[in-house]
Amino acid sequence: MKIEETVAAYREALIRWSEIGVRDPAKANAFADDANKHGDALTRSEKGRAALRRLLADEDPYVRVFAAMDCLQWLPIEARAVLDEASETKEPGALEARLALRAYENGSLPWQTT
Repeated sequence: MKIEETVAAYREALIRWSEIGVRDPAKANAFADDANKHGDALTRSEKGRAALRRLLADEDPYVRVFAAMDCLQWLPIEARAVLDEASETKEPGALEARLALRAYENGSLPWQTT
């Protein structure tokens, strides 16, 4: 899958996940799994990481938050700024931003504990 296709699939999964929320946990979990799969794929290359960095400015707040979570390891200042801003809103992803910031500050993200 090309980077552009992976980015599109990542965005689509995140947007669908945020739209479904708790109404249909099975579907939400499937979209979450897809988003995680595509996000992981993007973190594995320079082009993928550059694409994630561009998503920090995406129009969708959920996409911005999850791109920031995927960027924290190598782009902590920019990613944290996105999470800080999102955590103070009532937009989709605000709770996730707060939880990600707490985990980051506690050093409990998976890449921080290995």
